[in-house]
Amino acid sequence: MIVTGFYTPDYRPLAERLSRQLDAVGASCRFYPHQIDGGWDRQLMAKPLIVIRAMCDFPDQTIVLMDVDCEVRAPILDLDTISGDVALAWRSKVSAVGRANNWPSSRVVVFRQTDGARALANNWLRRCRVAEQATRHRKVKLDDELMLSAAVSQTEGVSVQILPDRFAAHEDDEAPEDAVIVHQSAHDKVRTAWTFQKRMKAARRRLISKITGRDYVEWKYGEPIE
Repeated sequence: MIVTGFYTPDYRPLAERLSRQLDAVGASCRFYPHQIDGGWDRQLMAKPLIVIRAMCDFPDQTIVLMDVDCEVRAPILDLDTISGDVALAWRSKVSAVGRANNWPSSRVVVFRQTDGARALANNWLRRCRVAEQATRHRKVKLDDELMLSAAVSQTEGVSVQILPDRFAAHEDDEAPEDAVIVHQSAHDKVRTAWTFQKRMKAARRRLISKITGRDYVEWKYGEPIE
């Protein structure tokens, strides 16, 4: 099993931090540098490309796609024992009118070296490229998880397993007590406050930045490593 993902120059310290955490729990990793023109949503559309590259570079290993702003707190060897071609978490949110929205999370996705997993990765990549091309000259936000959802629902012959909640990379303030992987939301320094808890978290980040005189992410993760 090998953990993979990508990092932009600004995210290199986070990739190095995650690499150290993985090494501490006995997990191998390979994070690829990646930078293209456009907003952060366009950077994220590279995820399936990174998966395919890792599957080629490490043909005998299970591939674990992971966001570099995740934190690993304990061994992750159980990720190498999934029974499906692919394993991922499913996220959901209830709207103000009571409608449930559900979509697959791309924060942690496990790909075994099977025909089904490769078909899903290639389908995901095709959909991301079509979306990028269609919105090249339009100010439309791209969504890699929306493309993943379409790929999961329309890739024949692929078996998908739901990741245990402790590996789902929930936000740090929403993760279960036994969480092995959590997400730190480095990109969204102050996330939209849909709930009182989220508002308090955003306020706490601003207060820390004001007291320390430093960007919150820099304060939390330490100085960049050169």
